[in-house]
Amino acid sequence: MILKNRLAVLRVPNFRRFFAAQSASIVGDEIVVTALAFAVLALSDSPAALGLVLAARTVPMIVFMLIGGVLGDLLPRNAVMMTSDLVRFASQAVMSFLLVGGVAEIWQLVLLQAVHGLASAAFAPAIAGMVRDTVEPQRLQEANALLSLLKSTAKIAGPVLGGLFVLVTGPGWAIAADAVTFLVSALFLWRIRLPAMRSHFRVENVWSDVAAGWKGFWAVSWVWSIVCVLSVVNMLQAAFNILGPIISHDALGGSVAWGIILSAFGGGSVVGGLVSMVWRPRFPLRTAVLCLVLFPLPVLALGAFPSTAVVAASAVVSGIGLMVFNTLWDTSLQTGVDATMLSRVSSYEWAGSMGLRSLGLGLVGWLAASQGAGTVALASGLGQLLLIGALFLSAQIRTMPSTQPVPTK
Repeated sequence: MILKNRLAVLRVPNFRRFFAAQSASIVGDEIVVTALAFAVLALSDSPAALGLVLAARTVPMIVFMLIGGVLGDLLPRNAVMMTSDLVRFASQAVMSFLLVGGVAEIWQLVLLQAVHGLASAAFAPAIAGMVRDTVEPQRLQEANALLSLLKSTAKIAGPVLGGLFVLVTGPGWAIAADAVTFLVSALFLWRIRLPAMRSHFRVENVWSDVAAGWKGFWAVSWVWSIVCVLSVVNMLQAAFNILGPIISHDALGGSVAWGIILSAFGGGSVVGGLVSMVWRPRFPLRTAVLCLVLFPLPVLALGAFPSTAVVAASAVVSGIGLMVFNTLWDTSLQTGVDATMLSRVSSYEWAGSMGLRSLGLGLVGWLAASQGAGTVALASGLGQLLLIGALFLSAQIRTMPSTQPVPTK
């Protein structure tokens, strides 16, 4: 009964349309992870080529994320997101046409992925604000929990769908399917009806608007402290993604063990999404950080107890903790940050997290070559625990009560 009541948020027309848009977009993102890799490898056997194409999407996102936050605060958010989706639909459709036609070259994929990254830089910071725009305050946690559950499910099903697409139709058609998901998302966003707002965006004021976002971000100590810690934690967590397959190959029996570990994390994430739909802690920030302590457990286990069963069990617990943290953190942002600054504050979170994570991906392999994979994994986990533990020094994080109204039914 409690879970059924929490799902009532889907009866809200605007949120239901936003959820449908996100469903299409997120599943498409997970499908293309596999398809893009095989598309590049079909053109070039060079790992450097694959890295270049992936970087072409990531770098513009990081560089232009703060401007994307300005757009999300000063323009109608559904219009910003819809425009981003249409641009990404076009870039992926052109890429699919080139691949299916057998005329694609690496430089073309790099250029198209750069366009994709630019559009994503406008899309991502607007998400938090769109949740707040489409849901009444007492339903924010359920809305965020549903979106977290959607992401977890997509991470399990998306790569499988992508692999099947590549196997049956080839990577070009798989990317065409991804393009269609952006078009579907744009159509649902177009149907969202929000109160009219007057645009305050002016190109000549963009840097002063970015600076205003920085002031808004820095004015709330619990926000910037958690964002700073999350950014470094994401950098250190790169050790799990890079060293997990290596340690699995060397000590756990190979790819099957790594697949079990990833599936365990995905299963835990789904459970965490369900938990966060029904659990309303009195002190959400304190509870969120306590749950975040569980996140580094798998990389710690890889370094200290390299056993498939131990690492998989820790991955389940980690997935639960991360999804509960994400839901409580997103809800706290949406209730604790001024609506006119929400996309800009979110943009700092996205930019810091993505930028340092990219740095971590570059450093982990180099460190593992000199210090050993197990040592680096253990150091990564311990470093994350210390950083997360330091958040409890903040009195605001420890004691700030929930300000979200309780649903009446």
